[in-house]
Amino acid sequence: MAKMVPDPFQRKGRGSKTEKKLYNAFRKQLDDDYVIYHSLEYLIEYKATEGEVDFLIVHPRHGILIIECKGYGVHYNKAQKCWTRRKHKLRKAPGKQARDQKFDLLSKFKKKFKRSPFHFKHPFPVLMGHGVAFPVNAFEKDSLPNDLVSEIIIDSGDMQDLDTKIKSIYEFWNRKKMEFVSLKASEFRYLLNNVINPTLNVVNNLNNKLENQRNSLSILSLDQRKTLDSIWANKKILINGGAGTGKTMLALEAGRRFNEEGKRVLLLCFNKYLGAYLSRKVEEFESESKITATCFHEFCFRCDEQAGGNKRQIAIDKRGDNDFWNDELPQTIFDCLNEGLIEKYDALIVDEAQDFRNTWFELLELCLKDDNSRMAIFYDKEQNLFRGENSYLEEVEAFKFSLNENFRNTGNITKLI
Repeated sequence: MAKMVPDPFQRKGRGSKTEKKLYNAFRKQLDDDYVIYHSLEYLIEYKATEGEVDFLIVHPRHGILIIECKGYGVHYNKAQKCWTRRKHKLRKAPGKQARDQKFDLLSKFKKKFKRSPFHFKHPFPVLMGHGVAFPVNAFEKDSLPNDLVSEIIIDSGDMQDLDTKIKSIYEFWNRKKMEFVSLKASEFRYLLNNVINPTLNVVNNLNNKLENQRNSLSILSLDQRKTLDSIWANKKILINGGAGTGKTMLALEAGRRFNEEGKRVLLLCFNKYLGAYLSRKVEEFESESKITATCFHEFCFRCDEQAGGNKRQIAIDKRGDNDFWNDELPQTIFDCLNEGLIEKYDALIVDEAQDFRNTWFELLELCLKDDNSRMAIFYDKEQNLFRGENSYLEEVEAFKFSLNENFRNTGNITKLI
């Protein structure tokens, strides 16, 4: 799966429906050697010209591609020798638009690459090509204008095999027979972080725990990819990690992937503010969401309301009553299950699980459909509100995994790629 910048959680509101279609296809079909930037803005100083690249594809061995994306209603008028969209003439032909963006960025990248600590024969030794994507349209080869050839066009017929198509675009531009190089890991990292998008790894607010963690994890580490692979390989998994190891982000990503498989997902945490954050992020998912995301006690309140109860009102006077919060309110889950008011879930994901009581886990397991249902439990064994009262995490039979990389330190963030 390709690394996307911005990642799926951050791209809400960016681009057209057609760009969204291409974004999702790139992400799913290209492997993790690719880094793909969507809606990359730039400014050319000497011309005072602003621009925005729809997709900039980067690969350590193949180089860089600029892809201009066009949607519904785009047509080439042979008689008038111009491109139109819904009968309105486009200001610039798609091929010329992509080509101009390529040369604009090439001039910018050359200047930045001069400051690199590496030595190459040419000032910018990386292939740069361009292409045009029409994800919802098809074109006949003999109907193309002179500035486009079929080898650099992605149309609707290519959308099921983008890996092959992207490689063919690279092969087309390699016909120039220039001495392009394959970049080593350190060189590729420099290209991404110092040339293409210098702000990729900047954390603006170290005091904001959640946003800092999410920004630093735009590209998953090997440790985190292993975690997600483990979740898919095991019906029940416990993931332990200290502060800053990306547990919340991974919980969201696991929920998103389960949701894309059509599973009903229950995503819970302990803290109500984190619960509100999870709920907001789930609403931003691109596919129709079957995820219930909230904090544990809010889930209990919802169950109580389904059963016609008024515990939300009662709770106003119960703030110091541990019996109410620990036992009486959670009991509403059991009551709802008994009355058939809860549609059971295919997957349960718990963040901050160290703060959950044994009885809460027992109730939540009852919310799962059957033995094939999935559980992913994220916790920090060093932070436990109920020490001595939560033996579930030690006793449950499950595959156990530990996250060891901390991403709150900016020194670690620069090593992600």
